[in-house]
Amino acid sequence: MTNPLIVSAIVLPILLAHAPGRALGRASQPPPSTACREWRECQRLALDAAERRDYEAFHDLAWRAVQTGPSKDPALMYLLARAQCLSGRPHDALIMLERLAAMGVATDADTSDDFQRTRALPGWTEVATAIEQIRIASLPAGSARAPSGAPALPAPRPDASDLMAFAPETVEQPVRVSTPRFAAGGLAYDAVSRRFVVGDHHGRKLLVVREGADHTDDLVRADSAGFREIAAIEVDGRRGDLWVATGIPDGSNWALHKLQLVSGRLLRAFPVAAKLEPLKIIDLAVSHAGVVLALDSLGSRLFVLRPGRTSLEPLPKMALPGLASVAATSDELTVYVAHAAGVARVDLRSGTVLPVVAPAGLEFGVIERLRWHRNALLTVESDANGSRRVVRFSLDASGRAVTAATIIDASIPAAAGPTFATVSDDELSYIIADPDRSGVPSQDTPPAQLADFIIRRIHLQRDR
Repeated sequence: MTNPLIVSAIVLPILLAHAPGRALGRASQPPPSTACREWRECQRLALDAAERRDYEAFHDLAWRAVQTGPSKDPALMYLLARAQCLSGRPHDALIMLERLAAMGVATDADTSDDFQRTRALPGWTEVATAIEQIRIASLPAGSARAPSGAPALPAPRPDASDLMAFAPETVEQPVRVSTPRFAAGGLAYDAVSRRFVVGDHHGRKLLVVREGADHTDDLVRADSAGFREIAAIEVDGRRGDLWVATGIPDGSNWALHKLQLVSGRLLRAFPVAAKLEPLKIIDLAVSHAGVVLALDSLGSRLFVLRPGRTSLEPLPKMALPGLASVAATSDELTVYVAHAAGVARVDLRSGTVLPVVAPAGLEFGVIERLRWHRNALLTVESDANGSRRVVRFSLDASGRAVTAATIIDASIPAAAGPTFATVSDDELSYIIADPDRSGVPSQDTPPAQLADFIIRRIHLQRDR
């Protein structure tokens, strides 16, 4: 039999010899939070850490984002709550969720797998009740009642964002490009070549940039494609086509250009008839059947170019204020149009325009871009306070009523110029001016003042 004293005499010195080295090595590594200085960078790094399940780094970076970001920012507070629970601090997460509920913010903590350990705590029932009451407050009057015996909560603030759940998706930044004298004129994504296609509004050309690249390459210029100022682009992935809308500021000489996506070669141009001028195309969409939709903000019209046709057909003029964006759906007869007062559902066959209704107290913000994803509307919008975010509006079976609203990204800088967005499979990408550069580009800004740009990508959840 081995003498235990001998074993101890051998093993103990080894453990003592190695333990200080491990402790010193761990202490000598800077905490992840020191790797970021600006809150948007901390937020991005935190989400990256969560994706690879490095939950300690997730916690440190999320905490740093809260420290350096806007005061009492709900999205950052929710991010920290997630990190707290996943890193083994469920009680800290409970306190953070309680603070969010007191602010009138309903999170998805009662259903998300990230908060399983927090839901097992004795104090969870009160927080869950508060979250449910906030949701009930967003429903039409008389449609639901608060649970009996539930504690009364302060009345929610009138800001519509208080009635939305905050459940940020994973956001990454695959592209940061230094391109002087640039203003975005559209964004599309080629899933086959894994390239972004960007419209250069003033340069009258299309640029391509690969994921992870820091520079652009010209795809096609005005001299070969007949471009005027580029206002919108869209990819038809099923047919390998790229559609571009160009025109001039006075509202004339507008056309749709059909190009081969892989090469940028012009296949055909479809000029808008002079009798339909003046117009200003601000957004494009392509249906699954290849129907091209062009939204005209100047004439408050929706143009349709059907497969095999050679001219654009205007639908009856829509009595909607301030048209902003158009989104095609999986239903070939239905599209959605964002305008200054909300969102409308348009029947392409009959031309019928019906409003999309939301629960009492919940309103659409000022929408810049509208896109479609799995029976939900994705909006890039700003709220009453000027904060910009990406919101998912889930719809009922009729497609005419909002059933839930969730802010999935609240990190868009207020001063970042106009935003273009595109959906490819389960990813939403959007382009904005680089907030770390001076100057805010727009299509009305002189070229000499234009700034660089970045592209961000949101990984959308299928089950929400």
